[in-house]
Amino acid sequence: GIRSLQPPSGKVDWNGDADISMLFEYLEKVALTPAWDFDMCIAAFPKSVKDGIGSANMELSKLMNGIVRRSDGRPMPNPQSFQGKPTAVDAPPVERLREVMGKRELLCFYDEPMQEANVIHFRLAGAKGDAAAKSEDRGPGHWYSSIFFEDHKHDLFVKRLMRDGLRYNDEIQCAAAKVIKGIRQIAVSNPKKTNDKDEVEKGEMATYNALHLRRFRHSHEEAVLSPSDIGAAVSERFGDSSVLYVATDSKGDETDLLDRINKSVKIVALRNFIRDIAKVDPKYYGMIDQVVASRGEKFVGTFHSSFTNGINRFRGYHTQKVQQLNQNGAIDSFYAAPKGKEGDMRVYKALSKPFHAREYPLAWRSIDVGLDVAKPI
Repeated sequence: GIRSLQPPSGKVDWNGDADISMLFEYLEKVALTPAWDFDMCIAAFPKSVKDGIGSANMELSKLMNGIVRRSDGRPMPNPQSFQGKPTAVDAPPVERLREVMGKRELLCFYDEPMQEANVIHFRLAGAKGDAAAKSEDRGPGHWYSSIFFEDHKHDLFVKRLMRDGLRYNDEIQCAAAKVIKGIRQIAVSNPKKTNDKDEVEKGEMATYNALHLRRFRHSHEEAVLSPSDIGAAVSERFGDSSVLYVATDSKGDETDLLDRINKSVKIVALRNFIRDIAKVDPKYYGMIDQVVASRGEKFVGTFHSSFTNGINRFRGYHTQKVQQLNQNGAIDSFYAAPKGKEGDMRVYKALSKPFHAREYPLAWRSIDVGLDVAKPI
């Protein structure tokens, strides 16, 4: 029979441990650990296995090699060349591959040894393969930044699966809906309203804007803003907005800080609606914050922040459902810093390193193509 190997000292909870080198050593013994570096390669999946082991993978390798060797006379693809010009989601494989390369030149394959392995472990370690991951290491970036499907239908299916299947549970969604309702009721009583008087009176269409206020330590110093930077971002992006929802990791009352910066805006945060979600486990508060912020009319977030990234990805999904802005995947989101990145989400951009720094329309743009999807009420 199969001999089991217990983890060190039978320990199964390693959360918060500063030294997890023993866990990595254990996983190296019981799991297949592919040496995939997603800054260098893209996980590629052929449309079929075809005849002979590895033949389909070889064909995809030829596809990549043709791009790298400039076989068709075109230069190596540069992410900048796709700005505002996305490739069609059902374009030929070579065109879609060119866009997702992000200056990478290699493919990694889910080969036969991986298919037969009982456990596969992708280690989140530094570029040199250090046993213990560095605290600032973000791993391979977003899942979609390192996967390529030869068949565009497979690609769109997996993206819909991630959107519709790997999502926050109903308790989180319902709690967020209560908070959103409360914010919209506040918006009704403030000067700025929507043009539809009847809907405003019901409180169903009253809008608000949202801000992710990162206050704790961050490995990227520009991600933590000074009060003056925050005030400038609020004034520049939101103008005469009546209600601003602030999603923050601060333990203090940052809404007071913002009130002093911009007295014309009503500032609210999750703490203002705790009574409405009193039965919800506090461990869900961060996720509720994200869902609520994602429903803001406009949003200002933090570059290099996975929290902001989640909000922007949700916002991207929303735009595809209600056909907002345009079908290039642009969303009404901004960054307060760094300079030059403020309006990045307002225009279509292809993947570029570092992949984890922001979200990309590749995750949500036109992923319902080919489906008869009704618009939400």
